[in-house]
Amino acid sequence: MPVDFANAFSFLDQFGITDILLPFVLIFTIVYAVLAKIKLFGEESKKYNLIIALGISLLAIIPHATGRYQEFDIVNVINASLPQVALILIAIVVLMVLIGLVGGGAPGTSSIILGIAGLIGVILLIIVFWRALFPYSTPSWLSFLDDPSTQALLIILVVFGLIVWFVTKEPGKPGEGTKAAQEFFKAMFGGK
Repeated sequence: MPVDFANAFSFLDQFGITDILLPFVLIFTIVYAVLAKIKLFGEESKKYNLIIALGISLLAIIPHATGRYQEFDIVNVINASLPQVALILIAIVVLMVLIGLVGGGAPGTSSIILGIAGLIGVILLIIVFWRALFPYSTPSWLSFLDDPSTQALLIILVVFGLIVWFVTKEPGKPGEGTKAAQEFFKAMFGGK
């Protein structure tokens, strides 16, 4: 008998995994980690941190399970907001990979080319996520981008252009691209 993952997840959802167990684990882990980090009760405070995190987690989950929340349900807020947070985190990770690819991988890359490639990458990333979030908001003059053969042609042209650029570019100072990426991250996120 084949396993149907959609039915398995539906069963787990009906069993209360997303309403009870996952929010409990999430709240417990965050409270415990914060208490362990700030060391409110001293160096050897694991048992106190455990009890406090367990109590706060149960105080947040039990009213949801019994239906005592009337207006502001913590679990519903968590279940509604975390998918959007995950989308933002994915966008940040993709942006960091894109910047690392453009800035850190090619010694001798000039900062002007790095800036242009980074800007194009950010614009394309915004377009991709915008089209995924609002599929019917694409202007009609860009509808040709929905054709898979056009998408494949554009990818081939970009890859071919990058290959030609890497083969024909003038050698520069080693590590210039990496230095530019480091400067970008220092400017964006601060640091030494």
